[in-house]
Amino acid sequence: MALVLDWLKAYGFRNDPFIDTAFFGEHVCGLETERERLNLFIIKKERLGVIAGESGSGKTTLLLWLRKELRDTSVAVHLYDAKMVSSKEKLVSALAADCLNLLDKLTQKDEEDAVREKLAKETHLLLIDNATSLTSAEETFLEKLLETTALQILLADTFERLKKLALAKKAVTIELAPLVREAIVELLRVRIESVGGKGTAPFNDHHIEELRQDAKSNPRELLRRARERAIELAVKPAEKRGVKIFNVRFEEEDPAEAMQAMEHLAEKVMKTPSLAREPGPHVDKQDVDALSKLVSGEHVVVAIDEPARDEIVTQKMVLEVAHEVEKKAHSSSGKAKPHAKARKR
Repeated sequence: MALVLDWLKAYGFRNDPFIDTAFFGEHVCGLETERERLNLFIIKKERLGVIAGESGSGKTTLLLWLRKELRDTSVAVHLYDAKMVSSKEKLVSALAADCLNLLDKLTQKDEEDAVREKLAKETHLLLIDNATSLTSAEETFLEKLLETTALQILLADTFERLKKLALAKKAVTIELAPLVREAIVELLRVRIESVGGKGTAPFNDHHIEELRQDAKSNPRELLRRARERAIELAVKPAEKRGVKIFNVRFEEEDPAEAMQAMEHLAEKVMKTPSLAREPGPHVDKQDVDALSKLVSGEHVVVAIDEPARDEIVTQKMVLEVAHEVEKKAHSSSGKAKPHAKARKR
């Protein structure tokens, strides 16, 4: 086998889709309940809330999403990492830089008073990530803002850390639930397609379920494990991954001929000894699509593992595809086309 030195190139990826950065932060997968609750928080003008979740559960992503959603509205959003604004002075300066115009700065001698006056006149939302890094002076300052302005504040951190934050005890809590399977599939698809990939490839249903269970539905851990698994699959020979390629072409879309060839193909796949050596991809929707293409003269890639179970899936798949082929033929001509020989390559 040839060495694979660049796993990204092997998949045709422009960049690493699994890197844990804010590049994908504004796209949220799942968390519908949490997003609805945030929407209510804004509409009802609730004053103080916390977003609580374990490390890597999507808190920062949710804050970035909220900022994006409010970008072209009357609500001015300010997003800070408490680790970066590590003192009351830095927090006040950051708010001043975001809120005050030149006239405000010229007419007010005290920066803190100018910020407070500005926040009292307009609608502002303050988002603070890693909130438990706030100093006691910053907490006191935020409490005064809540008393003297209409500012809405959302704090984000882990469950355990938030217990130590005095402000959090007075806040409405929005807890992040683990991602459901559909959200995980979307997360992988969005990231993979953004770097030039297709769908969730190289992962199939079996891989995704393994990743979900191993990562316990935690997004950050999922991405870490997905990267490791993708690299493993990139350097593993296709034959040992349980993947077998069959190239079949048809000169004409004949239902009877297509059915016969697909039955032959399914039988050949199920009886290929090399596929039983090591678990590989499941037969899934992608394989149904591949067999559908068979009748229009395109190449077919069939992937299978656990032959004893997938035999039933494969046979069902063949029958479903053949039924669709037959319907197409009858609807287009009212009768089946003459038999045409399949040529295998």
